[in-house]
Order: sequence, then C-alpha cells, then structure tokens
Amino acid sequence: MNQSDAYYRAFLAYKALISGQRDCERDRHSLADAPREQTITVTRIYCTVDEAWIRAIETGLVHIEKAIKEDRQFIYSNGEVVPIERVRHVSKDSVEHLARHAELITRAPEGEDIIPDKLYTVERLSDYAVYENRFLYMLLCYLRDFVTLRYRKLLELTNLYSGQLTLSGEVTLFGRTLSLNADLKDTRPDDPYLRLHNPARDMLDRMDLILKTVQAFLATPLMESAGKAAMLKPPITKTNVLKMDNNFKGAVALYDYVIAYEGDGYTITREIHTVGAGEGSLSEDVADVELLLAHLTYRHGLGLTPELKAEMEKDENETRLRGLRHRAEQLEGLRRRLEREGEAPEAYILELEKLIRALHGELDRLDPLHAELDRRKKTELALTGTVEDLQARIEGFDREVAAVEEAHALALQEADLRHRREQAILVGEQAAEREAWEAETREIEARRREAVSAMEATLAAKQAEADRYRAAYDELVEETRLLRARVLGKRMLEGDISAEEVDAMTDEEGFNELERELDAFVKLYSRVWKKTKRKIRRDLLNPKSIKGQSGKK
Repeated sequence: MNQSDAYYRAFLAYKALISGQRDCERDRHSLADAPREQTITVTRIYCTVDEAWIRAIETGLVHIEKAIKEDRQFIYSNGEVVPIERVRHVSKDSVEHLARHAELITRAPEGEDIIPDKLYTVERLSDYAVYENRFLYMLLCYLRDFVTLRYRKLLELTNLYSGQLTLSGEVTLFGRTLSLNADLKDTRPDDPYLRLHNPARDMLDRMDLILKTVQAFLATPLMESAGKAAMLKPPITKTNVLKMDNNFKGAVALYDYVIAYEGDGYTITREIHTVGAGEGSLSEDVADVELLLAHLTYRHGLGLTPELKAEMEKDENETRLRGLRHRAEQLEGLRRRLEREGEAPEAYILELEKLIRALHGELDRLDPLHAELDRRKKTELALTGTVEDLQARIEGFDREVAAVEEAHALALQEADLRHRREQAILVGEQAAEREAWEAETREIEARRREAVSAMEATLAAKQAEADRYRAAYDELVEETRLLRARVLGKRMLEGDISAEEVDAMTDEEGFNELERELDAFVKLYSRVWKKTKRKIRRDLLNPKSIKGQSGKK
C-alpha cells in the first residue's frame, strides 16, 4: 500500500462514518450544492523525443565495443646494462648485445662456462594510452555528458506533478456560517504515478541503457588506463587506424554526429487539465474536507479533545458490554432450549467457548487499566503524603518569614536613623569638597587655555613653515622636470636616446611622468616666448634699430 492508497482508504472510511449521521449528511449535501468557486488545475508536461540521436548512439556503441575489444597497445623496450648478479632474464637481445660488446667479459675460467661481469637486459612494457584509445575515452565521456544532460532534464519535466486547488466562498448552513478561502499548490518532483505512466518511458529506458553501457565501457581496464593520460581536445587527428579500421570509423562517425548535433533532442508540450465544481464527486469530497477543517477548528479552539476522547472510549466500552450481554442472553436461551428439548450440548458448549474467549479478551483489555488504576492510587497516596509534608513545611516557613520580617523592620528603623545622621555629615563635607574642586577646576581650565593658545601659535608657525617647504619642494620638482625635459630634448636633437629608453617611457607611470615634464617645458616655453616677444617688439621699435635698417636700405 502506497501513500495515495492509504489516503484514499482513510478518506472513504471517514465518509462512511459520517454518512450515517443525519446532521453531518445534511450539512454535507447543503455545502456541496451551495454556489461557490472551486477549481482543481493540474499541469502535465509531455515530451516527444527525437529517436534519431538515440538510434545513432546505439549504433555507434556497437562499434565502440568492438574497438575496445581490439585492445590496442604500444609495446616499448627499456634496455639497461646491469651487473650479472641482478640479471633475472636473458633474452635474444642480451646475447646479441654481449656479442657486440666483448669488453663485458673480463675473465675466462678454464674448464668452466664464460660468465660476463655485466649483461644487457630488456624490459618490455605495454602502454594502452595510444591515441586511438584516448579518442575512445574522450568519445565515451562526451556521450555520457550528452545523454545525461537530456536524460535528467526529461525525467525532471515528465515526472513533475504540479497541481493547484482554488476554493472560495461563504455558505450559511442552518444558522452557522462557513467562509473558506484556500489556494493549495502541490508540486512533486519524480512522482511515482507519473513515472509509471510516463508516455516517454520507452525512450527514457533506452537512454538509461545507453548510460549504463557507457559507464560499463568506461570501467573496462583499457579505458581506465587510457583515462590516466591527458584528455584529448578537439579537433581530433584522424590517424590511419581511425580512417581505415571499420570499428574506429564507426566511432569517428558517432563523434562527428554528436559534436555537430544541435538542439535539445526533444520537444515539450504542456497540458493543463481543469476540474470544475460540477465534475464527478469533487463538490462532495471538498464539502467533507471543509466540514473536517471546521471540526478541527472547533475542537482545538475550545480544547474539546480530552472530552471527545473520553466520550468515544465510553461508547466503545458500552458497545462491547452490550455485545457481551447479548452473547450471554443467547447462551442462556440456548441452555434453556437444550434443557427443554434434550438436544446435544455441542452448540451450547461452542457458544460458551466463544463467550469465554470474549470475556478473556475483555479481561486482557481491562488488566492494563486495572494496573494503571493501581499505579495511580499508589501515586495518589504518595502525593497525599508529600502534600501533607509540604503543608507542614510551608507553615514552618510562614512562621520563620514572620519572625524575619519583624527583625527586618526593626533593623530598617535603626538603619534609617543612622543614615540620616551620616547623610547630614556627608552633605557638609561634600559642600566643602565641591568648593575646593570648583576652584581647582577654574585654575586647570585657565592653564589649559594658555597651553592651547601656545600650541595653536606653534601649530600656525609650523603650518606656515610647512607651506614654505611644500612650495620650495614644488618648485624643485618643477625645475627638475624642466631640466629633464631640456636634457631629453637636447638628447633627442642629437639622436642620443635609445629605443630601450623610449620603450621604458611607454608604460603608464613613465608616460605620466613624461607628460608632467612636457607640461613644465611648455610653461617655460610660454614664459620665455612672452619675454622674447617683448624684447623683439622693443628692438624693432627702437629708433636706432630703425635708423640702422634705413641706412642699410
């Protein structure tokens, strides 16, 4: 039984229980027939998957599987000349090397085999990280990401339940008024029912199988070894194996297809289903829920739960007792009939056994109640003794408190008198201290003002001195920049500036300094040009200069 089954059966049991109550049935029908707004809206998403890319990947995985089974590897040799004591294996390469290097034999014992001092050994290692295997590993990683992205998105969309219940209205039911405004929204990702009845389930199963196959291929020893090498990056180099081998050709075709694929690979359709008040048994079901909510508000608001629970237990006990009495009456009637008619007592014994079992069940049910009652009686006796003890202690505490309060009142009176005497003395002392403190404060304030005035005068002098130093510094900086600009200008005229110096001036700091030097030079140029113009005018307007020019003419 899942959650929906449990809720459905519990709701049916609730409806069956209240259907036998006349008042409940009356309110239910009146509430269901009342005009109001109640709507259920469910949004479902349907996805249509493009089967072409799934079929292309399934076909390509066959070629990838065969390419992996080829188990391509590169075998390389690692040769080394080692002492004869460390040699573990002698190969043909060892003999050939020894034949070309006789100097490795330094002694030739008589009557014994010739043993060299050193020997060439070859270790052959297999490397599975060849380019083709690395290509397969990259392709499998691409396929895993390609399919996973679409598979998860499809699961998220197609298995998403989104429902909304809107209910509003006010109804008067035989003197009582029910007003309810509800807006219920329910969103369930990966809903079990939608997952079981998903129209795209076949395509999702095929995608799941593709992912499991890709994961299985990545877990093979060949791919694990290729995965330890650096991942290839597009574009790939089509080696002879990738171009000529049929299995690798199929893998390359799948790679080209996946890389060039555009789009999501599926289309989405949203369908909104609305259930109104007049469809099916919605109005009656909603009325049952409203009445239940009204009952919960009434019960918890007034605190009726203990009273209702006790009433329910009382009714259950009376029902059981009536059943026991009825069985006892049936048994007594059966006994009389047996005595009157002289029949066999089997039926009487059977009914008697049923009654005995029922009584045993009732006793089993009452035993915990009796035990609980006994426990409560013992607890009550213990609490009674505790209460009497506490009452005696409280009376003793009251007497102690009265004595303490009386002593406290006397102490307060004495303390009040002592406080008044001490207060009068302190007031006189505080007045004298206040006068001395005020005089000392006035003297300190006068000294502080004198010190502040002296400090302000010193600060003004220091500030003026700092301004002079700052102005002198600015003049020195300006003069330095001017001199540097003139030097650079002369060096530029003489062609004495190298390309490295020019490059050094192109960074931000160097160029900013060059601009400041240019500004200083321009200011100098403007000042000199003004003086030069005045001098030119003075020379041109001088009568001697004009006369001399006339004599020349």
